[in-house]
This record gives sequence, structure tokens and C-alpha cells, in this order.
Amino acid sequence: MMNITLIILPLYPNLIDGYIYSVNLFAYTQTTSFNRMVYWVLFVALIVIGGLKVVLNQMRIERGREIITAISTGLSIITVLFLGMTREAYAITMAFLLLILKSILIFKNFRRN
Repeated sequence: MMNITLIILPLYPNLIDGYIYSVNLFAYTQTTSFNRMVYWVLFVALIVIGGLKVVLNQMRIERGREIITAISTGLSIITVLFLGMTREAYAITMAFLLLILKSILIFKNFRRN
């Protein structure tokens, strides 16, 4: 659910009149439409998976939670790699920090069980 920050925070560079401004994903126009589409698909998928994980936690479905956690981690890794390939410095930093946070939480949960 924290991946919504990748959409609303001004993490993307936008060149206006020779100056570089940071904008959020809604206002980002300095990349190809394909890249923007992939960003939206990845970020929305991560948000939906996070919401689904919350629902599965409330319903106490253990097997589903494990599958969703694996999918979420894999999708986070793909997001970090894609942002790295497109050279989005601030966005990759945020995505990588979120991936580290997710890994720490998974590790703590694994050690507790």
C-alpha cells in the first residue's frame, strides 16, 4: 500500500524552459508513453496486491497470503529493475527503500513463525 507514494510524490524530472522541476506521475511528460504506461501498471498492480493482502489478512487465509507475498516481492523487484533501466533516480530510490522495508517485514514475520 505504500507504493502509492511512487505516484503522488514529485519523484520525476520535468524540463520546463530549461529548468528541471520535480513532478508527480500525473504530470510527468518527459518520457515515452510506453514507460508511463508501464509505471502506472506496475504501481497500480502493487497497490491492488497490497489491498488484497490486507483483505486476506482479515479473512485469515494463510495460503493466499503466502502467494500474494511472493507475487508482491517479485513485482517490487521488477519495479526497481524497470525504474533503474529508465534511469529514474528518485523513483528508483523510493522503490528500493520500499523493497528493503518489505524484505525486513517479511524476514521478521518469518523469524516469528
